[in-house]
Amino acid sequence: MTAGCGGWYVLPRELSLSTGGTLLQHPAVELQQLRTGAAITSTSHLAAGGQVEVLVRCTLPTVLPTEGILAIKTLQTMNGSQSVTVGYDFTHRNGSGVVGFASVPAVLGQWGNTSRTDRTVTLQSVRGGGTVELHVFVDNQVIETFFAGETTITTATSNAISTDALSSSFVNTANLSCSVTSWGLSL
Repeated sequence: MTAGCGGWYVLPRELSLSTGGTLLQHPAVELQQLRTGAAITSTSHLAAGGQVEVLVRCTLPTVLPTEGILAIKTLQTMNGSQSVTVGYDFTHRNGSGVVGFASVPAVLGQWGNTSRTDRTVTLQSVRGGGTVELHVFVDNQVIETFFAGETTITTATSNAISTDALSSSFVNTANLSCSVTSWGLSL
């Protein structure tokens, strides 16, 4: 973490406009230089540790699911006593659209040891018959999640467990057809 930013930081982004005039934001290509080791392409095994990058790409059916999530559980301990879940929620919609979320349990809450779930606005690009992308960067206490290039959620936690003792996993209760690639990071 950088002291000059009050303990917070945001990953550098590339900004562009969609054909419809929506501001899009994606992680800067230069962040690829932080990757360590070979890419792991698997839905059942992700890069280990508390400093990881996970890229999920899924094909959406013509009619979007009405239940389930597409998510990454990260900062998981071996006994499962802690984890943060970030992703798309097809069950708890905002109107007719899908929203992104970041769910932090009380054990990792920063203020008052309380749990919380942050949600995005309705994501316009998550439509039936298209594709969707979830891009997650984890740095031990901070998780930055990019939702389809439309918006992000930066999640701070009180994780104090060594990065070597943490893991991440892919959750797809929405039953979408997806590819998942992950890398260890050197931050």
